[in-house]
Amino acid sequence: MSTSQIKIWGLPAEAQEKLTLIAKQKVHKASISLLAKTLLMQLLETTATVPESEILTEERYRLELKLSPAMYHYLKTVAAQQYMTPNAVAVNILNSYRDQHPTLSDKEAEALYQSNYQLLRIGRNLNQIARQLNIGEATSLTAQEIRQLREIIEQHTDKVKDLLLANQQRYY
Repeated sequence: MSTSQIKIWGLPAEAQEKLTLIAKQKVHKASISLLAKTLLMQLLETTATVPESEILTEERYRLELKLSPAMYHYLKTVAAQQYMTPNAVAVNILNSYRDQHPTLSDKEAEALYQSNYQLLRIGRNLNQIARQLNIGEATSLTAQEIRQLREIIEQHTDKVKDLLLANQQRYY
């Protein structure tokens, strides 16, 4: 069996601190990874003995709708723009209505992912600059480079803002 590392992204510092305390109690080490591994292995052992009839499955139902040509054209157009099927768009619209919260398309989620990745890279660069400044080293950072960095950050914030506004206005 090969071993591989599992990373859990998006845990707030407060959650990490609590998980570290739990790890000390449960596995006698301040290792969130070891805690996760132990709990996952326990879950694997217990679910292996669960009868198949007790495993919950999400039932799905088929619904047929008769749409006006304009509505059908709308669904097909939106689907093409978002690289989705018309059925997926209709389900997103229904979920959005039910939850009172718009849902993102695959294309929009990918755009947010890319934007976050770019912002992560910018953050790493800023950390390197801050480290150099904190130890008193001279940096080769010029005013022009700072302006370029600000421009990149503003472009990304504008992208995310436009994406969220488009998502908010899509169905309303």
